[in-house]
Amino acid sequence: LDDLAEPEVREGYRLYVFLNAFFLRPEDRERIEALKADGRTLLFFYAPGYVSREAGLSVDGISQVTGMRVVRRADREWMEYTVTDARHPLVEGVESGTSVRIEAFNYDLSVKLHPPDFGPGFAIDDEQAVVLGTYPDGQAALAARDFGDWRSIYCAVPRMTSALLRGAARYAGVHLYCNEDVVMDADNRMLMLHSGWDGDRTVHVSLPEPMTATDAWSGEVLAEGAATLDVRLPESTTRLLLLD
Repeated sequence: LDDLAEPEVREGYRLYVFLNAFFLRPEDRERIEALKADGRTLLFFYAPGYVSREAGLSVDGISQVTGMRVVRRADREWMEYTVTDARHPLVEGVESGTSVRIEAFNYDLSVKLHPPDFGPGFAIDDEQAVVLGTYPDGQAALAARDFGDWRSIYCAVPRMTSALLRGAARYAGVHLYCNEDVVMDADNRMLMLHSGWDGDRTVHVSLPEPMTATDAWSGEVLAEGAATLDVRLPESTTRLLLLD
């Protein structure tokens, strides 16, 4: 949160993700409020702003930060929701009815440290928000709201699949190089892809503009003046492409 005081952080991104901003100081709230402009999208998980020295524990703190009316649920519950079909870019490519839930790891200490059931729980109760996921009882667990000059996404269950995270990026106007679960990094002159251990695959890559892509190791030109290309990734392989 302290990074939000830096001008290059405040001005350099389209999407800001707040994973565990449960406790917020007044200066933190001011910096978050300052982000709510210029077409930015803010993604919040679980209980942002729920804790403060001034108000203690307050669900109103979540509402103020997310911009959506939020209500308190049970003291303890299994954290899960189902994706609904809202024809929204955030859930594009995610099948309606897909279940997202907190799963404990398979060792005892993990269950104690990261239990799949905990609380308190929260739900979105805002007529202006688009509901994208619901708890088993139908209350909203995932929603988005467009305020015109900024957008808010709130996921009351602290978990999203990689497809939903890509959807949040797409909704925010972030360029997506690929829609697959591969390790990837990029800047304005290089693109790195790593395949993992799932066997050979071919990854379809979308570039932000037509470019020439050259394998940094072999010198092979994979694409010339193209906005898209297919990159073959053998098992457990890293490929580094030069972009021009």
